[in-house]
Amino acid sequence: METPHPIEKWFSGKALAVIQTFVLPTLKQAEELGYWPKGVSRKIRAALNKQNVAKKFAKTHDRNYDHRDHNFGKLEDVADVRGSRWHEAKLRGYNLVVAMSFGQFESAPKLRSLATNLVPFCLVNAELDALATATQWCEDFIPVAELVSLLDSRRPRPTIVCKTLSPTVLENLNKTLSVDLRDVQGCPVEYVWVDRINKKGEKYQISVAVLKWPEGTQHGVSRFSWGSKAGNKQCEACGHAIKDSCNWIPLVGLTPTGPISLWTGKDCAHNLFGCEIDGEAEYKRSEDSVTKTEVAA
Repeated sequence: METPHPIEKWFSGKALAVIQTFVLPTLKQAEELGYWPKGVSRKIRAALNKQNVAKKFAKTHDRNYDHRDHNFGKLEDVADVRGSRWHEAKLRGYNLVVAMSFGQFESAPKLRSLATNLVPFCLVNAELDALATATQWCEDFIPVAELVSLLDSRRPRPTIVCKTLSPTVLENLNKTLSVDLRDVQGCPVEYVWVDRINKKGEKYQISVAVLKWPEGTQHGVSRFSWGSKAGNKQCEACGHAIKDSCNWIPLVGLTPTGPISLWTGKDCAHNLFGCEIDGEAEYKRSEDSVTKTEVAA
């Protein structure tokens, strides 16, 4: 018989069934992939928040903002300052009660340290027992919280599939762009993991897409290549300004004289070139159209 996952004890009924049949298998799959499968991260969070067992425990330790001097015995009572000056406390069991009430599993790593620091302020065994339960909750969810955080920093990599261009569209494009296109393909991409540091000084990784333009690719061939008078970069297929970096699609146009780069908007990539786009990336165009880009969901 398979050993239950530590987080299962905090769920029951339908919520537990979702954890067992969807959340845990999906997290395992995502961990093996190194990033979220498309469309699952919000569903995972929603399921992880429905911790009915943890919520029931937290409810029994909630004072409902009644902090008189004689209150003790519940997790919310534990604090480094008690009584009428409870609001001045820097360490509070209340934070653990709130996190367990709403299934805030992301807070588990930080609250684990809080639980340790609260031990000296417990006045009775009932408070120690409650704090031990909350500590176990933190320990059970820390691996999940860390995995979710890692997966959040690694978004699904975009894929671009180009269909065969219609002769009519191709003829019109060549007249508009003043080029001699024969076919269009997605730009080859190589993905690498790069370390980053957030504002808190914590290290995380992101997937960076390095565009691998074919040898001899000519850049800036389209008459829209040089941007508008307002300074905006333009879609090289239709001339409309593209202000959102998530709307760029890098394509390779095949001509009799060699490949050319085509930076197009998503709409043109789909409507004109028949591209099926799965996932998103932020592409920041450089002057020579050779760039690295951070992949975003």
